[in-house]
Amino acid sequence: MKKTLVGALVAGMLALTAGTGAAAEPTTDAPRPEQQVKLPKPTLKLSPGSVRPGGVTVATGYCFTDSEVKVTVANGLDKYSQHGGPGKNGFGAPGSVVEASIRVLGGTKPGNYPVTLECDGTKTTTVLKVVPKQVVTVPAGAPQTGGGGAAR
Repeated sequence: MKKTLVGALVAGMLALTAGTGAAAEPTTDAPRPEQQVKLPKPTLKLSPGSVRPGGVTVATGYCFTDSEVKVTVANGLDKYSQHGGPGKNGFGAPGSVVEASIRVLGGTKPGNYPVTLECDGTKTTTVLKVVPKQVVTVPAGAPQTGGGGAAR
């Protein structure tokens, strides 16, 4: 009885491992064009996303291919620094990374201004919100405290 049981177990294991060897063989078929993976669109972030005239924001862009990456800005904004090149995004995927410093010019009116990232002929646009300058009022004269408790 034991010999039959051991023989059946060995035969069963051989049958299982024989099937896995055939399934593990790699395929040599090249993917057809319709099966090619479509790369995600480039990404672009602004930090901060809202700036007052005279303030600065940093645009960080990523393209999923190793190509030239360019950041363009609308009138009223000044891109005064841009650097980048091959790199990896936060998930470790290869591609091109760019970082640009953008200054909002002093006379720029409040509103939404486009910032665009371009790579491989694909464009991604995000909006920089320019908010009004904060008006600070300076009190004139001595503090008006109300005259105290003895005032009539």
